[in-house]
Amino acid sequence: MHNFNEFGHPPIAPEKQLFIILYVLGTPDSYRTITNLFGVGKATAWRTVLKVVKALGKFNNYFITWLTLLKAQETPNILEARYGFPGVIGMVDGTHIPISAPKIDKQAYINRKEFHSIQLQVICNEKHEFIYCYVGLPGSVHDNRIFRYSGVQQKCNDEYFLENTHLLDDKAYTLQKHSMTPFIDNGHLTVEETHYNYVHSSTRMTIERAIGLLKLRWRYFKDKLPTRRTDLIPHYIMAACILLNICLKRQDYVENVDELLLPDEVGDVGPLDATNESKVAGAAERENLVTILNRDVEP
Repeated sequence: MHNFNEFGHPPIAPEKQLFIILYVLGTPDSYRTITNLFGVGKATAWRTVLKVVKALGKFNNYFITWLTLLKAQETPNILEARYGFPGVIGMVDGTHIPISAPKIDKQAYINRKEFHSIQLQVICNEKHEFIYCYVGLPGSVHDNRIFRYSGVQQKCNDEYFLENTHLLDDKAYTLQKHSMTPFIDNGHLTVEETHYNYVHSSTRMTIERAIGLLKLRWRYFKDKLPTRRTDLIPHYIMAACILLNICLKRQDYVENVDELLLPDEVGDVGPLDATNESKVAGAAERENLVTILNRDVEP
């Protein structure tokens, strides 16, 4: 971020620009409060925030990075030691960011809870750091379709994943060889399947905490973002994800994150169809995991 002159006004120092964006994201305060606190006009504050979030977005691939080969080997060991589920390199989940009704195509942004939202899908590691983020699709789009659009589903294969490693998803996603979902509880699960679901859920709490950290740290997202422009909102959301990763890498944590571990905000309508080949491979891998997880369980 560098200094710039806007409309003949003196430039705002880069440090002050950063303080403004941190205050905007970290509080639910209005722009009126911000203008009084930082001594800038409302229009200047708004332009400054937009400038900074776009600048942060240029460093997306630096602060939000997929696992290196070393991390892909280390992460499963850490998570298995912590929760007991083998082979996990990351956890996937999505969340709805409330927005005001956009001027264009507003119906597409109404989710199943009947409020307007833009969706954020994230994958995190064992430290709650985001290793992949995909944002921008309307609230009406199904979780599994977002997974496909994001490009992650196409990479859930042996070319991108080490043998016997996988992501953990919830039941809204598609079961694949490298994408493990829980068994749907139809009232007839075996003891072994129930235990698998328990360990799966315990491990996936990591991604729920990561999303909780995002919303607890940046309270801006607990209310509607102050713009109807759906082309700009993803910049705000991605900047918040980047800044959270920076905080976590510096061991700057937020307390009481468990207060935000709520049930799914919008729920799901069940997984979309996958190819038979991927279904068969996923089912076989899941059955193998059921066997592994129940080896040391007392009858």
